[in-house]
Amino acid sequence: MSKTRWAIYLSAALAVVMLAAMALPMTAVIAGSKTNSTFGVTLFFPDDQFACEKIGDIYSTGVPDGWSVTYHFFDDALQLISSQTVPGNQAVSFPYPANYSGAGYFAVTAEYIDASGQTQFKIGAKWYLDCSAKPTDTPTPTETPTPTPTFTPPPPPGGQGCTPGYWRQEHHYDSWMVYSPSDDFETVFGVNASFNPTNLGYAVQLNGGGENALARHAVAALLNSTNPSVSYFYTTAQVISMVQQAYASGNYEAMKNLFEAQNDTVCPLN
Repeated sequence: MSKTRWAIYLSAALAVVMLAAMALPMTAVIAGSKTNSTFGVTLFFPDDQFACEKIGDIYSTGVPDGWSVTYHFFDDALQLISSQTVPGNQAVSFPYPANYSGAGYFAVTAEYIDASGQTQFKIGAKWYLDCSAKPTDTPTPTETPTPTPTFTPPPPPGGQGCTPGYWRQEHHYDSWMVYSPSDDFETVFGVNASFNPTNLGYAVQLNGGGENALARHAVAALLNSTNPSVSYFYTTAQVISMVQQAYASGNYEAMKNLFEAQNDTVCPLN
């Protein structure tokens, strides 16, 4: 084979490699990922960060042509910061608070929308960021600096959750722990509901959007968080707090989306 032809092949191969590299974010340590097995779409999100680097590149792969992705960003109090819609596999940057100096988990919910504008599914994820470390004084030559213990938070739960459709079935009532279908929704969550009756068994059966959608997914989240056989994303205290935030703000959709993304993962119960 001539040298000229070899040169042409080599140039073509290099061009392919460069195009592949350009398709990925240029920054970030991306370590976490979740995949929707039905569509083969994977969400990539940042690794836990034990220094205040605020790495936040987020992107998806395998998104079908013509689809878009709406990313909903949540701070360490699980309150919605903002949302951003991008085409297909385009990367976005997480909008960390500029002067954040705490330590906690940040979260994102990715909503995958087909070419007709219909949401096909959602994927949720969270990661840890520690910006709480403070600089220490330089010790004098006669002092022996005390080692600062490294704090490693426990790994977050997650990856499992059962849907409202599971929890509303009477033959699954034996999976209800701590709470029962007759318990009052308003008392459990500390809110004033507009539906009636207000027991948990009725709330998990509600149809429709808005408050009804939040209520059924909130009950499912509550039951997932209290069942020891379910490794759920949120604690019971977080679920109750999130419902209270939704009622206080009137923004039921954002919290419903967070619950739904976790309730529609993998149900380990029979």
